[in-house]
Amino acid sequence: MIIQIMITGLEEARTTLANDPDARWDKLLEMERLLVEEDAAVLPFYQGANAYLKTDRLGGIQVFPFGRTVSYRTTFITE
Repeated sequence: MIIQIMITGLEEARTTLANDPDARWDKLLEMERLLVEEDAAVLPFYQGANAYLKTDRLGGIQVFPFGRTVSYRTTFITE
């Protein structure tokens, strides 16, 4: 339903309202409002990640799946 309204609105803004900037702007704002209020979804745009190299001589390092990513509190080096 909303996709058809958007297609029709964009076609109208592109053709019929092309020579009337104020009416065209109002139509585009109306379609944006409709999208945001009726059809908006929330999703993450960014997911952080850290990459690091670790030697086999390094032990006791704690890697967490979220929050603080790495703790060196119990880390030690073996010979």
